[in-house]
This record gives sequence, C-alpha cells and structure tokens, in this order.
Amino acid sequence: MSANPAPSGVSADTIVAIIAGAAVSISVAVLAALSQWRDRKQRTDLAREDRAQERLKSAYEELLPTLHGYRSQVALVEPPVRFSPTPELPKLPETEEIIRQFARAQLFGSPKVRLLLDKVRTDITALQLAIGDVERVKQWAASIAAVAVAHQQLREAYERLDAAKAVVFEDLADVEAEMRTDLGLPPCGKP
Repeated sequence: MSANPAPSGVSADTIVAIIAGAAVSISVAVLAALSQWRDRKQRTDLAREDRAQERLKSAYEELLPTLHGYRSQVALVEPPVRFSPTPELPKLPETEEIIRQFARAQLFGSPKVRLLLDKVRTDITALQLAIGDVERVKQWAASIAAVAVAHQQLREAYERLDAAKAVVFEDLADVEAEMRTDLGLPPCGKP
C-alpha cells in the first residue's frame, strides 16, 4: 500500500521534497547574501585603512622636512668663543605652515608620534628661551663694565642652551624615527 495521498491528489513524499528543495534554496540564498555582505564589508574596511595610511603618509612626508630644518637650526646654535652674532639659521616654513603641518601629523599620526610632537613643541620653546637668554646676556655684557659677571652668566646661559639643544635633538630624532616606523621606512642614524 502506498502513502496516503494528500487531499489535492499530491503525495506526501512530493510535498516533503518540495519543502526540502525550497529550504535548501533559501539556505543557499541566505549564505550567498551573507558572503556578499562579508566581502563588501572587508573591501570597505581595506579601503578605509588604505585612505588612513595615505593621510598618515602625506602628513608625515610634509612634516619631515620641517623637522629636518629644526635639526639643522639646532645644530647651528653653538656658543661662540667671542661675542659674535648668532649664525644665520636655515629658513623654516612660515609659522602658520608649521602649525598646519604639526596639526595634520597630530590628526593622522600614531599616538606615540602625537606625544612626541607635543614634547618637541615644548622643548623648542625652551630652546628659544635659552637662545633669548644668551642674546640678552650678550647685550648686557657689551653695555656694562662687569665683564666677569656677564661672562659667568653667559656661560650659564650657554649651559642652558646646550641642555635645551640636546633635548630638542633627541625629541626630533625620536619623532622622526617613530614616523619612519609608521611609514615602514628604514631608520636613519642620529646626528
């Protein structure tokens, strides 16, 4: 005896086969949609990472010449043997341009580079104050007869200048090394 026919004359086996076929078709469609969604999300994530890396690279490449300019300036600030004018320093971009470059590197750079750039700004300010101290003492020493006192103060100002210069050199080398690491570039030697 065969299975009981369905009221419309279709066998139960046929109904089960139709339902199973529909379930398989729906499962395949759902899996295909999930696969397409996952692929689209992966492509979107990769594109986002590529754009972020390009912005980082652009910001760092723009700031690196300015940092090299600072290093050149710091290298030229030396205590003169006699009271002579400060040497001509290499030209840096305008202040607004430097601020813009630092801001872009702060925006797109790694957390470590952001911290190092904050330290560079602080230490450059200290270096500028030390240079100002040297210039004030030189002017004062030239205008009074107390050369011995001026000489001692000048020596102290030069010591502060040397200390500030060493800190800025190290800061600049650290930030440049971190930026080169972020870009996947080989390290360069410290001066």
